[in-house]
Amino acid sequence: MAPQLQVLLIAISIGVLVIFLRNVRSYKLDLKYALVWIFTILSCLVLSIFPGLLDIISKLFYIKDPVNALFTVAIVFVLIIIYTLTKALSDASDNLKQLTQEIAILKKQVESEKNE
Repeated sequence: MAPQLQVLLIAISIGVLVIFLRNVRSYKLDLKYALVWIFTILSCLVLSIFPGLLDIISKLFYIKDPVNALFTVAIVFVLIIIYTLTKALSDASDNLKQLTQEIAILKKQVESEKNE
């Protein structure tokens, strides 16, 4: 890897990491959802600092080219992020349904107390 590209990737990784950490500190992002992103960014940073790790990963998993190992690792991280977001969306949907039901019950109770 060219040194200029390596420096650029390290700078981008650090910049994105700082942005995510600032958003977590200012409560714009929940930590439980940002942890997957932070872990992904740190992994990109490590791979930028030590590009030889891709060779090790490709040999470990019998992948012919290190570039293919990079794509495989990237796809795995994307799948983990998609799963995390799907889980969060499902939880939010369940909470919304429960709150809607509670509001309907309370509304019915208020209406019945007005009619009495």
